[in-house]
Amino acid sequence: KSTAAFGVMTAFVAVWALSPFVAHWISRLRPPERKLLSVNDVQFARLISRRTWRFFEAFVGPEDNWLPPDNFQEDPAPVLAHRTSPTNIGLLALATVSAYDLGYIASLEFIERQELTFASLAKLGKFHGHFFNWYDTKTLQPLQPQYISTVDSGNLAGHAIALKQACVELPDAKLFDQRILKGLADTISAISVEAAGLGSFRQRTEVVTVSQLRNEIEACQRLVSVGNWNNLPSWFLLFESLRQRTSEIEDIINALAHEHGEVNFKELRWWLGALQHQVSSCRRDADALVPWGRLL
Repeated sequence: KSTAAFGVMTAFVAVWALSPFVAHWISRLRPPERKLLSVNDVQFARLISRRTWRFFEAFVGPEDNWLPPDNFQEDPAPVLAHRTSPTNIGLLALATVSAYDLGYIASLEFIERQELTFASLAKLGKFHGHFFNWYDTKTLQPLQPQYISTVDSGNLAGHAIALKQACVELPDAKLFDQRILKGLADTISAISVEAAGLGSFRQRTEVVTVSQLRNEIEACQRLVSVGNWNNLPSWFLLFESLRQRTSEIEDIINALAHEHGEVNFKELRWWLGALQHQVSSCRRDADALVPWGRLL
């Protein structure tokens, strides 16, 4: 009996003695396993982000006093909700920061968009310094019933803190770098996706072909994928080359639309216009902020 009791006691003592080591082992911080996205996954995610920015690019403008409409209904008929909330406004600020970080807008456009939105915020009626929860984006009047939402106010405050940090970092950021190239590449990819849907059309018009359209798009893709744009003159050259290429693409689309119908090219035209605006925004930064680069 004493031998059996000694064995049981020894087992408990051994477990008790080892318990601190076990507790230490299971309490250690282990770095999470880092899984890198594949190239295709990254391209897919960036294409989604570019399409997401399209909402703000298309609908945040002077008609709505540079405030974000609450939503856009596609079916059964296109309807834009001309109302906004503090949360929507905060999300617009972060979306604009993201668009800048992803290379979809240049520095001057980023600043202008924020200034125009904040100018409208200064015109909104408030209650003891707090924004109401809903406003008409066209008249800037609070919607009935008027009330304050602590959730929405908190969202706007948190987004404003993030926006402030982005503005603090802005002066130290490079004017042109890989961010711009990747942003241009995303828009060109969107154009390429739309052009791929033209395969059902007859391949030749009187003067141009769908194949020529794709060749011009591929030429734009090659321009932004070279990666040797490392000085100011080369950036000026890139923007001018893209301007010429997009002009060629526009001429081809005009010819194709004349034969096959304008409605078939509505999306392709929108994305081409977005690319032209993007290039123009970059050229304006170059001409206004580093004009000596053109002389070099």
